[in-house]
Amino acid sequence: MKKLALLIPLMILMACGTYKTFSVASLRLGMTKADVEQMSGTPRRILAVSQTEYGCQEILEYKTPYDEIYALEFMNDHLVRYEFLSKEVRYIPYPPPPPVIVHPNPPKPVERPAPKPTPPSPPRPDDQNKPAQENSQARPPSRRPDSGVTNQASPSESTGQVKSGESDNSSQRPTRRSRK
Repeated sequence: MKKLALLIPLMILMACGTYKTFSVASLRLGMTKADVEQMSGTPRRILAVSQTEYGCQEILEYKTPYDEIYALEFMNDHLVRYEFLSKEVRYIPYPPPPPVIVHPNPPKPVERPAPKPTPPSPPRPDDQNKPAQENSQARPPSRRPDSGVTNQASPSESTGQVKSGESDNSSQRPTRRSRK
């Protein structure tokens, strides 16, 4: 039993030593591809491999423990450049909706009493300003005092006769007084 208690922590410590993480701070230009793989482990994927006039070019993708993704460029198995590509965003799905429970015997709706009828409104008195039905198209009589001026020519104006009580204003002109 004591041997088993010592063996389990020892196995855990040994397993931690084999776990490799990628660290940008430990990279140095000119490192070989084997040195980078020994220090940081195998790449996540190979982004590109091509033959150029300068030699074989490889671009490998590595991921840090902080979910940052870097591209490392090797030329003839030597590190010549590395750059940050993106930060990986982990997808967290929404929780599923709660289950819908269907009751075999649904509850009965509550019966409410019918509303009481409203009493009829009392009759209103007749409106005094309302025109009569038979004369609805006529205008109500004017309450303004009669000025004696009309827009239409009356028969007395066309003949030149003056009605009684009216004065002929067309011949009278206002006079001006001059000051000296």
